[in-house]
Amino acid sequence: METIYLQLKESIQVKHEVVYIADVAATFCTDLQKKNVVDALTLLNFQTVTERKQVIGVLFLIAVIQKQYPDIRVEVIGGTDTIVEYVGERKKGFTTSRLFRLMKTGAVGIICFFGGAFTIMSFHTDCGMNQMLSWVYEYVTGMTSDGFTAVEIGYSIGLSAGIILFFNHIGRKRVTNDFTPIEVAMRMYEQDVNTSMAAAYEREGKKIDVS
Repeated sequence: METIYLQLKESIQVKHEVVYIADVAATFCTDLQKKNVVDALTLLNFQTVTERKQVIGVLFLIAVIQKQYPDIRVEVIGGTDTIVEYVGERKKGFTTSRLFRLMKTGAVGIICFFGGAFTIMSFHTDCGMNQMLSWVYEYVTGMTSDGFTAVEIGYSIGLSAGIILFFNHIGRKRVTNDFTPIEVAMRMYEQDVNTSMAAAYEREGKKIDVS
């Protein structure tokens, strides 16, 4: 009996309304012709549904495949659900939606910048950083600090460098190839959202699966 191996993607975004198995899963079969046919099987058409996000169960994929090839054996590797989001084709040029996205991005950037600055200043005030740096300067040099010495300047440069290394970005360029704690946390958050969404759709009967 011929076997086809199926590995679902956790979540994807598509720009075309018709969703095929190749969009949501990686497949492998020794019979290349059957693999190509399976990859081209239709799962969903967003013209027939109202929501732009859909959850598809792996049993539905198996049913679609075995409807085409009743004698084929399907081996599933990995997860059992995939989330498909229809985003459509983005128009080129400057559009209203693009302007709105830029405004949202700018607003979030401003909030994060001033929020982070306020947090750092509050921390320095709570721990008495200015006084401590003044003490260090006076202890090393024997002179009274006026608040604008090499110690304060060096600390400010070091703080800025530490923030850049933590976020691992200068503009759009990475400093190193390592993932930052924020990127890891965002990935974990995305996985939690996908799991919760799949569970909610199944509970509400919205999940695309075998009946």
